[in-house]
Amino acid sequence: MNWKITNLEIQKHGESYTDIVIKAHWQVELGEVRYYDVCTLPAPEGDFVPLEDLTQQQVLDWVWANGVSKFKAEQKVLAKIEKLANPPIYSQQFDEEAITVTPSDALEPQYQGVVQEPVTEDVTEDDTEEVTEDITEDVATVEDTTELEAQLEEAEAVIADAEEKLQAPE
Repeated sequence: MNWKITNLEIQKHGESYTDIVIKAHWQVELGEVRYYDVCTLPAPEGDFVPLEDLTQQQVLDWVWANGVSKFKAEQKVLAKIEKLANPPIYSQQFDEEAITVTPSDALEPQYQGVVQEPVTEDVTEDDTEEVTEDITEDVATVEDTTELEAQLEEAEAVIADAEEKLQAPE
C-alpha cells in the first residue's frame, strides 16, 4: 500500500518556533482505492525540524505515533476494495403497508439470488390479486430454481389471458 502526506497545516508563529506543523492530511491507497484523514499533531518537543527539511517519512512517522493506526487504515482500504469487488445484494419484499429491504445474506438459502420482475401488463386489481396470491403461495414452497421458472411462465400466461379478457369486447 502507498502512504503519503497530501497537505500540512502550519502555524506561522509558535512560542519557540516558526512554521509549526499542527495538522497532517494523509492518505493510504492501493490502486484507485484511497482512504484519507487528518491527524492533529502535538506541539514539537526536543529537536525541531524546520518545515523545509521535513520528509514524507518523518511526517508519516508523526502521524502513526499520534493515534493513526496503520493497520486499521489499510484494513479500511481493503474493505473498500472488497465492497467494490463484491457489492451487497438486496432483496425487496412488497406488501400493502410497507416495503422491506433485506440484505441477501439474511435470506433463507433457497431465496438467495432469486430475482422477480415486476408485472407491467394492464390488468384489473381483482385479476392481479388472485394471480399474486397464487404465485406468493407457490413461491413460498419452491426449492428448485427450475420449478420457480416454470411457475413464473405459468403465471405470465395467466396474466396474459387476463389481459386478453380485459381487451375483448363484451
